[in-house]
Amino acid sequence: HETETIESAASRLRISPRSLTHHFRRITGVSRLQYIQQLRLHHARYLLAESEESITAIAFACGFEDLSNFFRIFRLQEKMAPGVWREKHSTKRLSQKK
Repeated sequence: HETETIESAASRLRISPRSLTHHFRRITGVSRLQYIQQLRLHHARYLLAESEESITAIAFACGFEDLSNFFRIFRLQEKMAPGVWREKHSTKRLSQKK
């Protein structure tokens, strides 16, 4: 859950930050930041559906350092707030209705 800078990642790979950025975008089709946000949102959706943890706890567990940033990015991606998304996709809710 530690934030890694582009500089530290490039250093570990023994390439320049510019080369890492170039190769990352060429291979994945998105920037490193966009890719990390996609991973975080994927994990947040999983936790929202599968756990009863609070939305705040989920946001921080997924690596979002700012709750308002999490809500903004989630709404941009899903077109709804995390709480509304949870109500529609929660496996706990679905299993209770059966």
